[in-house]
Amino acid sequence: VIGEFANLVDTKNTRKQEFGMEEIMLFPLSSIVLPEGKMKLRIFEPRYKRMVAECSKANSGFGMCLFDSKIKPNANPLSEFGTWVKIVDFESLSDGLLGITVVGIKRFAIHKVRVEYDGLRRAKVEWQ
Repeated sequence: VIGEFANLVDTKNTRKQEFGMEEIMLFPLSSIVLPEGKMKLRIFEPRYKRMVAECSKANSGFGMCLFDSKIKPNANPLSEFGTWVKIVDFESLSDGLLGITVVGIKRFAIHKVRVEYDGLRRAKVEWQ
């Protein structure tokens, strides 16, 4: 039974890689960093503090995408594409906020977005 379960897990991982889909955390912003670019961010909302903590714990990154607050009600305010970023530096800012520096790694296309209990968005993405 354990061997069969291991094969099932391997099949899911292979399928996930085959289709290039993965779920990532999103940080929508009115500006974006492109692959190989750097950007400094000020983190103050609890949902994004949690995101940074999760990224640090897992040695992972998150997705940045454009957010347009002028979109009509019931329309998706997020762009269709974004950039996967990794945190390369942390600092405590003079105003008590968390400052991070991110570097763009690669682009992705957003397929499906879900919102968690605190407003943090996660999306199924396809790497470009």
